[in-house]
Amino acid sequence: METDAHITERARKTPQNIALEEGKNSISCSCLENGINAIASYLKDFKHCRFAILAESGIQYAKLLLAIYRSENISVPLPIEFPRFSLGQLSVKVLL
Repeated sequence: METDAHITERARKTPQNIALEEGKNSISCSCLENGINAIASYLKDFKHCRFAILAESGIQYAKLLLAIYRSENISVPLPIEFPRFSLGQLSVKVLL
């Protein structure tokens, strides 16, 4: 089963179970599913576009990555933890 279908299935079967944890923060399966859907619905008109995710690794990063995938777009992960990262080298459009 692919990751996206697995997340949807877990949200349906066990909505209150923890899907992701980040330090002291966590998100339930249903909250993850709803967050992914909310972001994906915003991106649905951009078929097969490339989106760079410039964020620290964590729950929000995971939601963005999965929403881009679900909306049939392409993600270009750019975690800010990468060494020698320079915003000056990027040409991006901010969506969120």
